[in-house]
Amino acid sequence: MRKKGFTLIELLAVIILLAIVSIIATPMVLNVVEKAKKSSFEASVNSLLEACNLFLITHNNPNDYDEDGNLIFTCTNGNCTTPTGTKLPFKGEVNVNGQIIATKDGKLEVNYLKNGDYCSLGSQENMDVQKDCTKLDITDPIVEVVKVKETTNSIIINVQVTDIESGVKKIEYKIDEELEVVNYNGEATLNINKEFKNLSNEKEYKIIVTVTNGNGKAVSKEVTGTTLNIETATVVLTNTPETALNGYLNEQEATIEYTGTTIENPYYYVKTTRSAKATATTESCGTSTLPEACSKIDSTTTLLANTWYRYANIPTIIYNEPSSTIDTLYVAIGDGNNIGLTTIGNISKIFYESENISYTNEKNNITNVKEALDDLYDKIGM
Repeated sequence: MRKKGFTLIELLAVIILLAIVSIIATPMVLNVVEKAKKSSFEASVNSLLEACNLFLITHNNPNDYDEDGNLIFTCTNGNCTTPTGTKLPFKGEVNVNGQIIATKDGKLEVNYLKNGDYCSLGSQENMDVQKDCTKLDITDPIVEVVKVKETTNSIIINVQVTDIESGVKKIEYKIDEELEVVNYNGEATLNINKEFKNLSNEKEYKIIVTVTNGNGKAVSKEVTGTTLNIETATVVLTNTPETALNGYLNEQEATIEYTGTTIENPYYYVKTTRSAKATATTESCGTSTLPEACSKIDSTTTLLANTWYRYANIPTIIYNEPSSTIDTLYVAIGDGNNIGLTTIGNISKIFYESENISYTNEKNNITNVKEALDDLYDKIGM
């Protein structure tokens, strides 16, 4: 009688069934194995801590304690020793590396005590064990935030972060309800200058910086900054002679007085409705009511009428060319982003030669000093 075998479909069904069982059972078996290995490691660490407790009862070498009163065992190659080299006696073999700290108040802590499979951190009563030491982070990241610089439209802060255990995962910056998130790849230390731009002039801002480490622990720091205000400049005029004769001077010198010391390295803008000589400049800024975007020009000491010029230092403007009109000098202060209110100064009429200074004698309608003297001499018979 011929025996019947399994058909191909039956074999495939059995293989598929076994595969399904394997897929379900393998993780369960591996999980059981992992738990057993983790429990064995935890038992070994606890055994070491108990050995430490017994050791400390009789140990009294003051050279083994640091200035804070703690005794630190350094564990390597299966041995844990005190700073003076005394070995910690314990039963069995525990191949671990790291530290055991006996604090002055009688507590025992493990500091990244690890073997080839697991790593532990924490106190005897509250110890965390993970496969990877970077996942062991019971401490918050260390975060320092300081204000570096304020301008009229920006605030710069410095952020320093340290997290040697699990590193930095992300930093969140929140200012005026706006949130910016920057992700990182577990850097242990960061030193960042962060600038917040396009802010309103003369306004206080609260900046919140939140740092999250690789183990999900977050620390927030807050700093307050206030954007600056540009104070109004003053036009200072020096006349030669000090008193105008009939409204005319030989020369007039103009400069800028500015007391806005909160702005670092301000720019000085000038525009005159009459051409003038001035401190050399290499930037012109348009002909509008207010200065526009500045552009480079060849160095010049001649200010053309109705053109804005920019200076990094306070300029001197000199008027000594003949003019029979009263003109205007406009000045303003800026920080490279914002410009303050414009101030004006009235520029006097100028005669270059002192003997040509004019005045009006209402009685005789004499307009020249020399003619007035000649007339006077004639009247007195000289």
